[in-house]
Amino acid sequence: MRANRLKLNQDKTQFMWLGSPHQLSKVRLQSIRLGDVDIKISTEALCLGVLLDSALTFAPHARRLCSKSFYHLRQMKTVLKSLTQDAATTLVHAFITCRVDYCNSVLHRVSAVNVQPLQNVLNAAAPIILRKRKFDSITADVRDRLHWLPVLQRIEYKVCALIYKCLHQAAPTYFTELCLPCLNQSIVVTSVLPRGATL
Repeated sequence: MRANRLKLNQDKTQFMWLGSPHQLSKVRLQSIRLGDVDIKISTEALCLGVLLDSALTFAPHARRLCSKSFYHLRQMKTVLKSLTQDAATTLVHAFITCRVDYCNSVLHRVSAVNVQPLQNVLNAAAPIILRKRKFDSITADVRDRLHWLPVLQRIEYKVCALIYKCLHQAAPTYFTELCLPCLNQSIVVTSVLPRGATL
């Protein structure tokens, strides 16, 4: 930072230890000194809209995202009667893309319990398009009419698509450089296939 003549902003700088709960219990430092600034150790840090926690469970991120999403869904329901079916559909699809699908690849292989709040958001958004009541069954309609995958499969699909693009030089260079084929090609392919899928 000194080489680039930048000054450390104490209010916007966070430092966080990452590790298992057992490893983190051994850390005794409460702050770290960088130059003339003391930075307190954080347990959570926000980076590009993703809330990282020190154990990388992403549970705080899912809870925060769920809370904000339900607020926006309530706002949508208040204007639903003023919208045409097409407008409501476009609005909800944009909402899902911006909220549920945004950076969801970081949740790959995260515990299903921590991903469930996002599934709850998806389940709450579907009746807005389908014009269903609160306790109506939506499972078949979500699959057949909306063609939405469950959240866990959406995440796996996104990772698979990204790997496919990397292997075919269609992804940005910074991704392609990180995705290197293994000697045993089947290891790469099977590690990113959705559960139950076959080659």
